[in-house]
Amino acid sequence: MEHRKGAVAFFAWASLACILAGCGGDPQIGGKVYPVKGKLTINGQPAANVTVNLYPVDKSGSIASGTTKADGTFEVLNADARPGAMAGKYKVVLHQNQSKEAAMAAYGSASKGTGAPGGPTTGPAVTAPFPDSYLKQETTTKEVEIQAKDNTLDLAI
Repeated sequence: MEHRKGAVAFFAWASLACILAGCGGDPQIGGKVYPVKGKLTINGQPAANVTVNLYPVDKSGSIASGTTKADGTFEVLNADARPGAMAGKYKVVLHQNQSKEAAMAAYGSASKGTGAPGGPTTGPAVTAPFPDSYLKQETTTKEVEIQAKDNTLDLAI
């Protein structure tokens, strides 16, 4: 019984020491990130409400992403919400988001009971204005390189 009390006390002190010392390492994912902003155009027109995802080609880095504004501009955040991305090569994967207006309209319809029981309550599917190949890492043809400096991406699809 005395041995058990000693073990409990040891683990309690070890846990406290670990917390105070900051065990678990740096809470940030990956290494240093560099600012990344850009503009996405599709057929020469600014692309609004598109999530731009950057997947590291060598799989050793961290994913970064940002969503375009009405003018097609975006800024990316690292996977742990730090502004920017780690230096390296990335595959660009796109996702067309539903506009706020369309989401609110679908929500309004669903909340008024116009949807069929047990059926979808979110409105029609969103059609992407770009080829399906940009929807997956395995099929996208677009790659960018983030350098150890401020980066500006001009993504023309």
